[in-house]
Amino acid sequence: MTIHGVIFDLGSTLIEFRGDWGDIFRGMSNDLIAYLRDHGFTLDFEKFDQRYQEIVDQFYTRGQQDWIEYMAEYTLRYTLAEFGYPEVSDQVLKEGLATAYAQGELLWQPFSDAYHTLDELKARGYK
Repeated sequence: MTIHGVIFDLGSTLIEFRGDWGDIFRGMSNDLIAYLRDHGFTLDFEKFDQRYQEIVDQFYTRGQQDWIEYMAEYTLRYTLAEFGYPEVSDQVLKEGLATAYAQGELLWQPFSDAYHTLDELKARGYK
């Protein structure tokens, strides 16, 4: 059997997070809540924030056990449904999450050997 290509996971394989998760999560939460408020959601935002973090943690733990990644859209939709918003558009979910993740995404950087490793694999004919 000949190997023609290689597939990598991105996060913590080719790139690493260079920030403080606690600070980032607090900022993400504030940005998400601001987005929801600006888009007409009427929630007890303090309770929503607490429950959303519980659900994210719950699905992260479940994912570590059954090797299924639960996407951010899923956990946000799940939480909003609990708070009386079962029919939120995909666009609102994606925009809200993009707003929430914007600052954290700036803190992901390639590992020091990522480019060299990928160039070496390419030179050897892997795609």
